[in-house]
Amino acid sequence: MRKNFRNVKSILSIDFLETARYNASAIERWEDLGWYQPVTRSCFFPRRASPAELSERFLMLMNAFDKSVQSNTEQTGRGHGFARMFDRVCAFLDERVGGVSALVAACQSVADRFWHSKLYFPVCFLMLAVFMAAGFPVVGGVLVMSTLIFLLLFCDDLLSVLFPVVLLAMVGTEFYDELYSLLRFWWIGLLAAAALLVHIGAYARAPHNGGCLHGMVAVSVATLLGGLGFISREEYFSPTALYYSLGLGVVMLLVYVLCRSEADRTRDYDVAERMLQILYAGGLFTGFVVALFYVRNLQEFLQNFATIYFKYRNFSATMLLIALPAAAYFAAHDRRHFLSVAFLYFMLLMTGSRSGLIFGTTMLLLCLAYVYYCNPERRAFYRRVGLISLIPAVALLIALVPRLFASRMVDGALISPDDSRYTFFVQGLLDFVKNPLFGCGLGSMHNAPIFLGVEGSIVWYHNLIAQILGSMGLVGVVGYGWLFYDRVRLLWRKRSRTTLAFALSYFAMLLISMTNPGMFCPMPNALLMVAMFVVVERQPDTAAVPVKAGSVCTPERRLF
Repeated sequence: MRKNFRNVKSILSIDFLETARYNASAIERWEDLGWYQPVTRSCFFPRRASPAELSERFLMLMNAFDKSVQSNTEQTGRGHGFARMFDRVCAFLDERVGGVSALVAACQSVADRFWHSKLYFPVCFLMLAVFMAAGFPVVGGVLVMSTLIFLLLFCDDLLSVLFPVVLLAMVGTEFYDELYSLLRFWWIGLLAAAALLVHIGAYARAPHNGGCLHGMVAVSVATLLGGLGFISREEYFSPTALYYSLGLGVVMLLVYVLCRSEADRTRDYDVAERMLQILYAGGLFTGFVVALFYVRNLQEFLQNFATIYFKYRNFSATMLLIALPAAAYFAAHDRRHFLSVAFLYFMLLMTGSRSGLIFGTTMLLLCLAYVYYCNPERRAFYRRVGLISLIPAVALLIALVPRLFASRMVDGALISPDDSRYTFFVQGLLDFVKNPLFGCGLGSMHNAPIFLGVEGSIVWYHNLIAQILGSMGLVGVVGYGWLFYDRVRLLWRKRSRTTLAFALSYFAMLLISMTNPGMFCPMPNALLMVAMFVVVERQPDTAAVPVKAGSVCTPERRLF
C-alpha cells in the first residue's frame, strides 16, 4: 500500500513538473512575442513600435494560433475579449492582404505625434475657422469629424478628441435655428460611434472610482425619474427629451467611466495643463465666432455701436466664461496671455448677454486675483498697475456698457422687473409643489406658452435651482446635491494653484447656470465638466505647478 502511494505521488510530481515547465516555456514564448505583460494592454494598437517589428509580431502570432493547445497563462495574458478579437482580425487581414500592421503602426505614429505636437491646437482651430469664415461650415465640420475619428482609432489618449468635440459644437452656431437639419449627416456619426467602439476595445482598461462616480450615478437616476407621475409618455420619449434626460445622466456617466478607464495611464505631459489648454482654445474659438458674426454685420453695428442680437449669445457667453480662468492660468506664467484674457472679456461684452456682463466682470476680477496670488514675486508690480489702471478701467466700463447694451435696456435699466426669468423661477417652484418627489420632467412642455427656445431645446427655467426643483423634484436635489458635494470635496482634497483654476471654471459654470441653461446642456458644457473633474481626480493631493523649461521645479505649496 505504501509502495503504491509512493508511485502515485511520483507520477503526480512528474505531471506537476511537466505542467510547470510547459507553462514556463509558454510564458517565455509570449514574452518573446511581447504579449505577456504584467499589465494588460491592447495588442491591436501597440503603444510605439516600428513597422518591421509589428509585422514580425503578427506573423509570429498567426503561427501561434496554429497550435492546438494553449495554457491558461497564455489566455490571461491576452487581455480582455475586445482586444483579443481585434488582434485576430488584424492578424487575419495582415496575412490575407499584407501590410496592415505596418499601416496601423504608421497611422498610430502620426496620430501620436500630432496630439503631442505644437500644431495640434492651431491645425484643429484653423481647420474649422477658415471654412466658417468662407461660409462653408459643413465642410469644416466634416474635416473636424474626420480628425476626431482618426484620433479615436489611432491615438490611445481619449483627451485628444475633446477639442474636436468642442469645435463640432461650435458648428451648431451656424445652424442654431435648424439644428435638426444636421441629422442628414447621420452616417458620419455612425462612423464616429464605430471608431469609439474600436477605441474602447483597443485601449480601455478597468475603470476605477476617482471620487465622483456615486454623484454621477445619482444624477443619472434623477434625470431618468424626473417627471414620473406628471409628464406624458409622448413628452418623455420625444427625441428632444431623451437627448437631455439621457445626455445629462446616463451618457455622462458612461463618459465618466470611459475617461476613468484611461485616466491612470502614464503620460509624458502635464494632463492638467492640457485640459486647461482645451478650455482656453475653446474660449478663443468662441471669441472668433462672435467676432466673425460682427464682421458679417459690421454696417449694422457701426450705426449705433450697440450689440446685435444673435440666438447663440448665451451659449457663447458660457464658453467664454469658463475659458477665462484657463487663460488666467497661463497669464500667471506668461504675461502675453493677458491679451487673451482681455480678448475673452471683450467678446463676453460683445455677446450682448447680461449674464456675460455681470458674471464676466465677476470672473475677471477673480481671475486677476488668481494671477496675483500665483506670483508672489510680482505682487508689488501688480499693485502699482492695479492702482494706476483702476480709475480709467472703471470709467471706460461705465462709458462703454450703456452704449453696447443700449438694445438690452428697458426704461434705462439693464434688468427689468418684468423679465421672464423671474416668471420662470416662480414657475419652477410651482412645478415643484405640483410633484415634489419627481418634478415635472425635463421634457415637459407645459410651460411652453411662457417661453419656448430654439429648435431642439427643452423649456428652460433659466435658473439652476428652479431647473432641478421643477424638473426633477427632491430626487434631483439629492442627485445634483450629491454630485456637487463630491466635486467640491475633490477640489478641496486636491487643492493647489492648478486645481484652483479648475475650481474657478466650475464656479463660472455654476454662475452662468443661475440665469441660463449652462450645465444642463449635455454638449459640450456637461461633457467639459465631466472631463475636467476626471483630470482633477488624477491630480495628487499636492500638485506641482508647471514651470518653464530651464527653471527650477519646486513642489507647489498648498493653498491653505
